[in-house]
Amino acid sequence: SGNKTWRARSLNYLGLVVYHQGDMHAATAILQEAHGLAQEIGSGRELVETLYGLGRVALREGGVERAVRLLSESLILARDQGMRLFVAERLEACGAAAIALGQASHAARLFGAAETVREAIGAPLPPVERADYERDLAAARSQLDEAAFATAWAAGQTLTLEQAIANALEGADAATATARVSSSAH
Repeated sequence: SGNKTWRARSLNYLGLVVYHQGDMHAATAILQEAHGLAQEIGSGRELVETLYGLGRVALREGGVERAVRLLSESLILARDQGMRLFVAERLEACGAAAIALGQASHAARLFGAAETVREAIGAPLPPVERADYERDLAAARSQLDEAAFATAWAAGQTLTLEQAIANALEGADAATATARVSSSAH
């Protein structure tokens, strides 16, 4: 039809399907094309979604600093556009990045906050996201004892939406600074 918004959205969804199938190279190419279209047309929703997809791919490939940057940008845009479901997804993704950085308590807090958002809007975790989410939860639990995990989770559940977003972004800032210091030392 020539509609660039729908083309960007379709490419984004295709990129996420390919991501879930495990082909990170193809997912990156598709998501980058979708992101380019989203930038060209200035579509906020498509930017939110393509940044998220690219962040998830970067995280899966071990590019934690890049993932944190992309996911944080997506989170900010989702917040600014009032997209609470997308905020919940980004909080979960930021939790996954925190796991990769060895910040299990921070991750558990973000997972607890995301669950509260999902419950408030009546949007349970979709089945396609379940495997990644369960893997991330298991990783957080393995890095903490059960009491520490429960305490962090409960703390996340008490955060307001704005507090949860601020918490995710503060963690992202700290992670990026740590990654820069670590890479400059090598």
